[in-house]
Amino acid sequence: MIVRTKIFGLMLVLVLTGSATSVIAEGEVGTSGWTRTEYGAVRLVSGTTCLSEAGEASIGVHMRLVTGWRTYWRTPGETGVPTRFDWSGSENLESAQVEWPTPSRFSEFEMETFGYDREIIFPVRVKAKDPAKPVRLKLNLDYGVCKNVCIPMELDLAIDVPAPSLGAKTRFARDIEKFEKRVPGENGTDGITVERVVVEQGYVLSQVEVFARSETPFEWPDAAVE
Repeated sequence: MIVRTKIFGLMLVLVLTGSATSVIAEGEVGTSGWTRTEYGAVRLVSGTTCLSEAGEASIGVHMRLVTGWRTYWRTPGETGVPTRFDWSGSENLESAQVEWPTPSRFSEFEMETFGYDREIIFPVRVKAKDPAKPVRLKLNLDYGVCKNVCIPMELDLAIDVPAPSLGAKTRFARDIEKFEKRVPGENGTDGITVERVVVEQGYVLSQVEVFARSETPFEWPDAAVE
């Protein structure tokens, strides 16, 4: 099977700014509570009630968007704003590895972008510096939402992950796992192999041909170029 895609020049559109309000669910375990804007809501969720004995945890950055609005993948395409995660304000955090579920392609105004609409959870693999102590996660989230215009947003979110104890999965674990399954694997994993790639360079744009093989029939195949 061959998938063809095109590489265009980039255009960035930023014209407005947004504001947010925070709504915390009192007493609910495993969430920071929603921070709401007029374009949607964002929160942190935890898949477990505490760290593992190794000092690790599965976290999610959970976004819900108002109908018609979307946010973007790490490589947004011809327009849009890539989402950026800053964990530098966290306490007892060694690493926070953000994973990117497979995006959708959006085509409008003769431009193509890659991103998410309605709902997305970015899974995050958290590791503590000291496995015996809790982690205080503080996220500065810089992202964009777009409809007919693109609006840059910036939010601060925080959640505590207690030290290892008799922990259990939270009600958010299944949701995080669902989006983890949508994260692309390395070439040859997940039953899909890219056998070769051919680039035809043009003066205005270039065309990329991707020759791929799948163990099961393709359904709506597409390729995103970084």
